[in-house]
Amino acid sequence: MLLKNLFRSRAAYIFLFCCCMVFSLECLGAVVHTPPVEPASHPFIEQISIDLDPFKNTGFAASAVSDTMNAIPEGQMCAIYRIDDRGARILATKNQRTDNHPVTSLMLHGFQEFVVFCTKNSLRIPKVEFAVYLDDWTTSDTPFPAPLFAFAKDNTQGEGLVLLPDFEMLSGYETTARQTQKACKHYPWKCKKEKVIWRGTTTGSPHNGLYTPENFRDFPRTQLVEISLANPTVVDARFTKLCQGAELFAARLAPYCGNFLSIPDHIRYKYQILVDGNTCAFSRCYWQLLSNCLMLKQESPHIQWYYRGLQPYVHYVPVHGDLSDLLKQVSWARSHDKKARRISKKATAFAEKHLTKEAAFTYMHRLFTEYEKLMVQ
Repeated sequence: MLLKNLFRSRAAYIFLFCCCMVFSLECLGAVVHTPPVEPASHPFIEQISIDLDPFKNTGFAASAVSDTMNAIPEGQMCAIYRIDDRGARILATKNQRTDNHPVTSLMLHGFQEFVVFCTKNSLRIPKVEFAVYLDDWTTSDTPFPAPLFAFAKDNTQGEGLVLLPDFEMLSGYETTARQTQKACKHYPWKCKKEKVIWRGTTTGSPHNGLYTPENFRDFPRTQLVEISLANPTVVDARFTKLCQGAELFAARLAPYCGNFLSIPDHIRYKYQILVDGNTCAFSRCYWQLLSNCLMLKQESPHIQWYYRGLQPYVHYVPVHGDLSDLLKQVSWARSHDKKARRISKKATAFAEKHLTKEAAFTYMHRLFTEYEKLMVQ
């Protein structure tokens, strides 16, 4: 019951990681400067080249990193980190909100563990200073003077945003993985209910993320719930938390709300749907891939660092951005159960191979090594 309560919100999830975090890192010792292992097995390594391409010909001055953080609007979170042979540390923060937010220290801990990973694997530690945007995502279309690392982005956005594994990924997903894998054993494919399941919050990118009585039906998550209300034998989707303005007209949204379901509760159902909130759904995508269920993924311009490796009808079944073909895709899955099962297995294999902490660190080593080459001292 305690875990159920802790996982009711993303903020509580951050709190859980803070409670579980251990900062006792082992002594780094001497670094062996051997050529890095090329992560050729990563199907999404091309993302690094795409993200850094705007700086390929000109590079950027080290001083431009501070200019990039200064370009972030006031009130939003950003920090400058440094990684080198001595470890990882924070050089500067945007504001007091950044100082006090647990994501700032969680990312620092992840970078410290990255240094340990490099040392254990005899990889040269890149010497880099870089700015990390610490909110979910930035809507800026203005090119930045230096790369700005971010957890997610719209792939139509302007130059300068570079995707980086988020704090949940760098914390290891251990608790989420244990929950998911245990539930998979209790609810094998043949025992799952043939229905789409979803529980979540009133977030989304239309109208700057602000729900009102006039616009709330424009949000994809609202549209998903309305599909459920009209087709209860096919889809079970409800809000479990009202926020971003929706709480101000809660009475009107009462029919859209339902009971909280944990990750194991979700895995009792065969079909999981991934619908964006303010940006990508972060850890939800991870556990859905791992869940031994079929992921129905909303088509969206929002991407994370590994999305380039996900292929439609290989790792998931695509659904239009407005969810207009959701019922059609569920019908397809029901009538092609063996194919749906194969897709779920490939999704699980993808998560087990490419979404481990070690795989994320391997990706980061390649990313920071390429980034270092572009810094003009």
